[in-house]
Formats: sequence, structure tokens, C-alpha cells
Amino acid sequence: MLKMVHSVYACKIITSDSDIMAMEIIIIMIMLAGLQSIPHELYEAARIDGASGLQAFLHITVPLMRRV
Repeated sequence: MLKMVHSVYACKIITSDSDIMAMEIIIIMIMLAGLQSIPHELYEAARIDGASGLQAFLHITVPLMRRV
């Protein structure tokens, strides 16, 4: 079911729940591909340097996922 939302500048179409769920699946797949593209050697080096899991996440994962 399509609903029309009227505004002063444009008309937006809000799609059905199944369309939203399909987009969520695509976004999850893109994020997973981004996570898999991070080299494991970076996490190994951080562990050797004494970084905790949270530090590795904040200083390796988050910066490298910003491009995704």
C-alpha cells in the first residue's frame, strides 16, 4: 500500500513494509561486506600492542567502516 505525504516543496512516497525490509537486508549485506574487507592483520597487531576489544573496535573498525 502506498501512502502519499504532501509537503510544501515535494511529494514523498512512503512504500510498504516489504520494501523497507528489502532495503534493510541490502544495507546489512553492504555492512557485512565492509566488515569482511577489514584485514585481520590489523586486529592481530592491535592485540599484540595490548589493545582491548573496545579499543580495536573504536580505532580500527569504526574508521575503516566510515567509507562504507
